[in-house]
Amino acid sequence: MNSTTPTMSMKTVLTIGGHDLSNGAGITKDLEVFAVQGCHGISVPTSLVVQGPGGARSIAPVPERLFAEMLRRAAEDFNLSGIKIGALADAGHVEIVAEFLAAEKGVPVVLDPVAATKNGLKLVTDDGFKAVVGRLFPLITCVTPNTDEARLLLGTEIDGVSAMERAARSITGMGPHSVVLKGATCPGSPWTCFLTARMRSYTARGGSSGRSTVPGACSRLPSWPSSPADIP
Repeated sequence: MNSTTPTMSMKTVLTIGGHDLSNGAGITKDLEVFAVQGCHGISVPTSLVVQGPGGARSIAPVPERLFAEMLRRAAEDFNLSGIKIGALADAGHVEIVAEFLAAEKGVPVVLDPVAATKNGLKLVTDDGFKAVVGRLFPLITCVTPNTDEARLLLGTEIDGVSAMERAARSITGMGPHSVVLKGATCPGSPWTCFLTARMRSYTARGGSSGRSTVPGACSRLPSWPSSPADIP
């Protein structure tokens, strides 16, 4: 067995998204997280992003034919236990992912609806973002927007915890089984995570200093279900 082959006990998780050469975000960061969690991570890039500590400068989508071929190979060669989706480049890539997910029924899917980098470079076209909602939301287990992305999804301002709760419920109504709304960009509640799953809701808060940030708050949410059927 070589170093890239999962052991019999390891779960294989696929990440689909942008490739950030600095490993600050995107599929390389996902692979790092998967490894920490004891999973075998595999990745299929949607785009190549020229990005570093000073921000992102440019983006080039992976050709759709090559992208589709990599997804087919992932499905053929691995028994997937989970799928995480990030930046999707454009509507063509979204459609390919939708067809892929339709064939992977029963696999938990987490979608981070990334729209732009912190310095404003768009990671998905406007048509692509609309396609994410229309084509992918009905197929996913959980969507994890921050409040900026939730504003784009809903076209409304989100200015506190109560507004986060309303927004999370509204997004659930758009198709996903559940929503984790992250308050990193929300005035007054930057260390809050809000989870809504069907008719139940949970709020978790981190501290306001040090390392108590949104990930710390989200870690206080209830244990995550292994499949849509397990969501309370």
